[in-house]
Amino acid sequence: MKLNIPNQQEGNEVNVQNSIVVPSHESAELFFNGAMKRLIHVNEWHTLTDPSLSRFQLTDSDGKEIFRAVHEGDLIRIDIPAPGTLAGEGYDWVKVEDIDYRFGRTMDSLSIRVRPVSSPFHPEEGVAHFFDESATSTFNVFKMGLTVGAGIYGRNETPNVKSEKIVDNIRNAAIAVGAILGASKIQWSRLVKGILEMKD
Repeated sequence: MKLNIPNQQEGNEVNVQNSIVVPSHESAELFFNGAMKRLIHVNEWHTLTDPSLSRFQLTDSDGKEIFRAVHEGDLIRIDIPAPGTLAGEGYDWVKVEDIDYRFGRTMDSLSIRVRPVSSPFHPEEGVAHFFDESATSTFNVFKMGLTVGAGIYGRNETPNVKSEKIVDNIRNAAIAVGAILGASKIQWSRLVKGILEMKD
């Protein structure tokens, strides 16, 4: 079963994944359901990684905070441990453009794909994120037999230096380079590990 991940065409590509093997189909189902629950509750992602890393907050299209599982069309406000964008009022913003559930004979999976967008408070100022709008991040959990896995796949990660605000262009370029050199892999590796941790 092929995951719903965009093709890589330009910029940086990231693949972070891990999996575990459990002793029975019943435990695989239980484990997979837990992993899906942790994936769809975006507001809790920081508890799976490290509070000093990025924090994620679901909002509606107007920027109002939401406290529920993620839906297609939601925005995610990201507070990274670095100066924020002026265009985003101190935050980076992405939109949930696709949620893909697939249940098949050999593999079940859930994927969430996001893309950088403008702040709902200043849509006229362009994308409020250190990557431009061609970039995507796809978050996935899957179950195949006794194997349960999680992965995060970045595609077409290109620095966003098209802002009318020169300060934002400098900031975006610096943070994007840091992400490309490995900072984002640290965040995503911890999130994948947290998603795959069995909770009591």
